[in-house]
Amino acid sequence: MSKHPFDVLINKKRIIFALFKINGVNLILVAAHLCARINNAHVRKRQLEMVENMERTLLEHQCEITEEIADAISKNNIIILGDLNLHHPNEISLIESVGLYDLWLEKHSHNDGITWDPSKNRLINVMLPFDNRRMRLDRICMLESKQMSISDITMFADQRISKCYLYPSDHFGLRAELILGKPFKPKDNRHKREMKKIAKETQYRSIKCIIALRILAGAFLALFLLGGIGTIACFISRIF
Repeated sequence: MSKHPFDVLINKKRIIFALFKINGVNLILVAAHLCARINNAHVRKRQLEMVENMERTLLEHQCEITEEIADAISKNNIIILGDLNLHHPNEISLIESVGLYDLWLEKHSHNDGITWDPSKNRLINVMLPFDNRRMRLDRICMLESKQMSISDITMFADQRISKCYLYPSDHFGLRAELILGKPFKPKDNRHKREMKKIAKETQYRSIKCIIALRILAGAFLALFLLGGIGTIACFISRIF
């Protein structure tokens, strides 16, 4: 639900474009769930290019370029948010290649913004056993806007539900506060040095390794169950 009225410009399965007008500022908000799997980075790049080439994207979807839309595009008032499925830290380059800025890195370090964390959120261990990848799948990004700036960005839904074992989701959420009427001035390249170091230190299990571990665990479980059933059958046969 939104407190502000908006017009839906594009409504596709994995991506929605909407036009907002807030306090006299026209902005285009893109809610996205980009293609998953680590080997689909090229697909995610193509999806992100829809934001970079906003006018062409809208025209290709038979959307009329109104005065408000043209104003938002000309002033770079464009935000994309959601599960961008950026699996590896190196994929920050996909964001930067289309002129977007990762708002989390404007205020925090990469490691403080993990939104998919099996070391903390045990729900992931239940859903996807042996997966140890800690990832910032979820992002809020924007172009270098002439009328919007970042005030703060925080994480939510990153705590258990009361004393329950479960978290609200397998993903943690992000909340950004923007200042309207103030141009966005990105920080220096501090985060680029950090990301370069993190990319070298990442110790994720590969998908092949995760699958192999699951098969191995399944095989051991099957042997255990079959062995247990055999023992019970033998015991019953001796009784009768």
